[in-house]
Amino acid sequence: MTSVFSSATLLKGFVLGWSVAWPPGPINAEMIRRTLLPRAKGGGFWSAWRLGLGACTGDFLWALGVATGAGAVMNTPNIRAILGVISFALLLWLAVIFSFGAWQVARGVR
Repeated sequence: MTSVFSSATLLKGFVLGWSVAWPPGPINAEMIRRTLLPRAKGGGFWSAWRLGLGACTGDFLWALGVATGAGAVMNTPNIRAILGVISFALLLWLAVIFSFGAWQVARGVR
């Protein structure tokens, strides 16, 4: 009888998870930005830590939904189109917010 959780399977899962998790993205950029901001402007370690904790919580909820089979239940063309539009809108909103914050910081440095 073979174990589902063999060391090779666990190693492959770890490598796959690490390869997806390590590249910097918008959350990492915002965490770095918040860490570098003065505490008076809402920056510092704890501000960035709360953001990272929120991102991890969101990732966990997404993985939980996938593990429980929500993708199989909601795999219809209409739902996929709606989720695509919502995802695009959220990423666009993040890009605008981050760009605006970077612009304000750049103007303040001069």
